[in-house]
Amino acid sequence: MTDVADSLYAIDELVFKKKKYTPEEVIKAIDEDFEGQFNNALREDLLSIPKYGDDSDPKPALWATKVMEIYNKALASVPTPPRNGVYAAGYYALNVNDRYGKKTQALPSGRKKGVPLANSVTPHYNMEKADLLSSLNAISQANFTDYAVNGATVTFTIDSALFQTNDGVNNLAAIFIS
Repeated sequence: MTDVADSLYAIDELVFKKKKYTPEEVIKAIDEDFEGQFNNALREDLLSIPKYGDDSDPKPALWATKVMEIYNKALASVPTPPRNGVYAAGYYALNVNDRYGKKTQALPSGRKKGVPLANSVTPHYNMEKADLLSSLNAISQANFTDYAVNGATVTFTIDSALFQTNDGVNNLAAIFIS
């Protein structure tokens, strides 16, 4: 969900709103894993678009919600699920994002071929630009109530070096008390 949302938002901004690139140029750059001067410049522009979890703009979370909405509509369009069931969206990467990322080509978000995908509904690694809560802020802005009725997992990695002093321990505790 994160990779799709970041990619669609970047395309919307650079191709459709700013008209800086054509869809064909973006596709070619992706196919070439952003190698070459033009493709690398295009990638830098893609990377400059705010991303889910960087806390600089609420739009990436809106795109995350839109992606979940589209996925739900696709599931609802299946005419006859097996055993008369109903497909319900759930987002559980469960740490296979590394394995899947190795086999996934470059993406319009600026992500290069082979780089791990985002884990479940969490932002990409090192996306926290404002502070430790940036990732949680992004997740709180997406509409999981309506579009993740089967649940989602959130796996955060927090650098233990941030919590070596008493101030650090108090900061960690504040995350859970807030």
